[in-house]
Amino acid sequence: MKKKLGWTIGSFLTLAWLFLPLLAGPGEALAGGPASPPHRVEVFVKRLPAGHKVIHVGKTKYFVHGGRFYRGKPGGYVAVTAPIGAVVNVLPSGFSTVTLGGTTFFLAGGVYYRQLPGGYMVVEAPTPEPLAEGHEVIVQVAVLNVRSGPGAENPVVHQVSQGVHLSVVGNALGWYYVRLPGGHHGWVMGKFVSPVQPLPRG
Repeated sequence: MKKKLGWTIGSFLTLAWLFLPLLAGPGEALAGGPASPPHRVEVFVKRLPAGHKVIHVGKTKYFVHGGRFYRGKPGGYVAVTAPIGAVVNVLPSGFSTVTLGGTTFFLAGGVYYRQLPGGYMVVEAPTPEPLAEGHEVIVQVAVLNVRSGPGAENPVVHQVSQGVHLSVVGNALGWYYVRLPGGHHGWVMGKFVSPVQPLPRG
């Protein structure tokens, strides 16, 4: 009996260790600021999806399909972060159009793209402009984490969905302190929202 119980506890701990990064919160490509787990689950596939494309960034070869990038690895392929400078012909499905500082970006899966004559290039996430109290921003990702402080190390206290309007109460570098529709307050990463009205200039 003791042996059986020990095996059950050991199995539970093993499963908890494997799935703990997933339980820490949604991936911040969706949700606004890296969750920063100590280990990330590596996505490995033996075969690439049908219809994938081959692109090069410098001397590095990548494979791309549906907004996901892969690199070759012994025995198959591993999913990697979208490389800055990569150019794709078509944007991934479900992308959003974001205008920041008068510049139009396309946001898909937490990756920002700029349009070029020959396609769309992966670019660094733009730095949001400070907004005065009373401005509204709109959520541009499927699920956005609302944190207790301006930093990814702070716990998630709420989550809001794409299209929700938030009232800006304050600013920190790259973060907005906002009031949620239900009256709660918290911090959101500025690169995952955009102003409802263009900022006045001149």
